[in-house]
Amino acid sequence: MNLPIHVAICGNDNYSNYANALVTSILANTQSPSQITIHLFNRLTDSKILKDLQEITMRYGAKILEYHIPIAAYRQLPAKDYKSLDAYSRLFAPRLIGEGIDRLIYIDIDAIVRADLSELVSVDLNGNTIGAVRDLEYEKGEGKSPLFNSGVMVIDVGRWKSRKIEEQVLVEIRHSQGGIVPLADQDDLNEVLRGDWLELPLSWNVMTGSIYNKEIDYQDAKILHFNGGTLHKPDHYLCIHPGKGEYFKYLNLAKKRILPICYIPVPVSRVLHFLSHL
Repeated sequence: MNLPIHVAICGNDNYSNYANALVTSILANTQSPSQITIHLFNRLTDSKILKDLQEITMRYGAKILEYHIPIAAYRQLPAKDYKSLDAYSRLFAPRLIGEGIDRLIYIDIDAIVRADLSELVSVDLNGNTIGAVRDLEYEKGEGKSPLFNSGVMVIDVGRWKSRKIEEQVLVEIRHSQGGIVPLADQDDLNEVLRGDWLELPLSWNVMTGSIYNKEIDYQDAKILHFNGGTLHKPDHYLCIHPGKGEYFKYLNLAKKRILPICYIPVPVSRVLHFLSHL
């Protein structure tokens, strides 16, 4: 029996290519794409991102729903220049998707799925609210462990609501020291969900640091996450991330036009990056 797969993503027109590549990768690697519903959370009411995603989901026989979150919901939520307020939208997702959905997979917009999500949606959370991948680099920076990366989360929707995770995290964020939240809601999610999350295999969220620290080969990723600074973002011509080609593979499959400069192979990007620092 194929379980329905509900996936939440957050973004706006600035991330349209990322969304196109991500959604295409999800559907192309799932045996039964008709079982998938994409839940798009967007702060902007006049966004064009939905049109492209509707074309992609229709092609695969999947569904897509869009949710507009009132700007007032983001009031008093701090964000640095490099952190879009859209990062907070995942906090509202379990409540806004409505009734009748038991399990929700959240995936950051700067990721690529390389495996069938039916395996992830059916994972036993052992009574925990979420499942997530441990982030060793994040732990080193915080001096605490264990800590998870919030870029991929398998959420028990009922438990999330009953434990009032959204409300608790928002309170934590608004009382953060000086209103500084460099990792958006990740710090506070870890605080609220301490002892209430299941560690998933690293392959379900292969982060940039995990690749460079040789914790895992990017080719073994079931979900490849292009987290980190500009040089790790595949749409930047100086991107040195070894999985850069995966992004363009699915963007091409999504039938989206790409600027030729972005096709620069990783070895060439590394040389250009080196020369730019001479």
